[in-house]
Amino acid sequence: HLEESFRRELVAYVELSGAFILKTFGYGDRMLENGVKECYLITELMHRGSLSNVIYNRNEKISLRRKLSMACHIASGMRKLHGHSMIHRDIRPDNILVSNNFTAKIGDMGIAQIFNPDERHTLIGCLPFMPPEFYRGDGQYDQSLDVFTYGLTLNELFTEKTHRFNQSTKRVQLIEQSPIFTNFILKCIRDESTRRPTAVRLENTLHKYRQAVDQYIKEKCPDYAKNTIETKDSIFIGFYHEYRKKEKVEPKPIFPPPPPPKPHVNLDLIRQHFEDMMKQFNNVHGQDADCKKDDPKVVKLKKYLDNPNPVLVVEPVKKDRRAATPSSHVHRIDQENLEDILGVVKHRRARAPNPRSPRLGSPDFNQIIRICK
Repeated sequence: HLEESFRRELVAYVELSGAFILKTFGYGDRMLENGVKECYLITELMHRGSLSNVIYNRNEKISLRRKLSMACHIASGMRKLHGHSMIHRDIRPDNILVSNNFTAKIGDMGIAQIFNPDERHTLIGCLPFMPPEFYRGDGQYDQSLDVFTYGLTLNELFTEKTHRFNQSTKRVQLIEQSPIFTNFILKCIRDESTRRPTAVRLENTLHKYRQAVDQYIKEKCPDYAKNTIETKDSIFIGFYHEYRKKEKVEPKPIFPPPPPPKPHVNLDLIRQHFEDMMKQFNNVHGQDADCKKDDPKVVKLKKYLDNPNPVLVVEPVKKDRRAATPSSHVHRIDQENLEDILGVVKHRRARAPNPRSPRLGSPDFNQIIRICK
């Protein structure tokens, strides 16, 4: 059973390894002295361990803003996993690994499996994190199970307190509600699986808040990094409530706004631009349209000198009488020389000689006469 779980985890990592999913470089196995086969994966090093270690590390507290970033990472990993038609079935703080720069990645894919709505799934998972449909015993659950466990993980991340699980009723109860994203978390842990948001919607919502808080801090709190964790959290909560009010006030458009109208073409500006461009050239000629065609000896010229207005001058037509002789530096290269220079060998098709009629009195003609007789 354990070896099957290992192979399932290896296949899942090979398919999903990358951004926000634990990166896997290889695997190995060996036989121990007691005859037990040991299997192991070679993965990237996540210096801070699991998300549980980060949450309950009293020596290094993290701000709500950083927690929001890690929540976005987990949502992106879950969206990628669901995009490959898979269910993790065990998303919780112990299975989320955190790197040195607080990048959170989903790990422990040992019980992940391909989701097929027509099949029943095995009842595997951490029981205190499982949704109500898991305890029906029929194996009829879908990817919304991961959304339920993700909601509980989010509440533990923001409150630093675990939830309570009622063994008799098989229901979860939040000991403390998060100061932010309360409704967001409650939607994730709804009893009706069809009413829970999808991983794509979770990712989009959290990324929207993340971008908004980054812009808010950049504009209103340039010294944010110098503050204590308590001050940072106070700034974040103030932003959160302000942004929530703004969302409620602004009406959501039914249709997307129309694109801005195209700017009108100003012909006067184009003409002026052309005139200014032509002024940089000296002695630029423009032949007048009403010039006499039967008098090629003179032509009206517009000269752009230092004067911004062109001066109309009548000058005789100057013709170039020089002979068109090629320069001594120009060499003509025919096709054969070009092939030699470029090193190209052009294969020519061999042609058979055209048959000719024998001449009168020739040996061939006399032989044909004898054959005919």
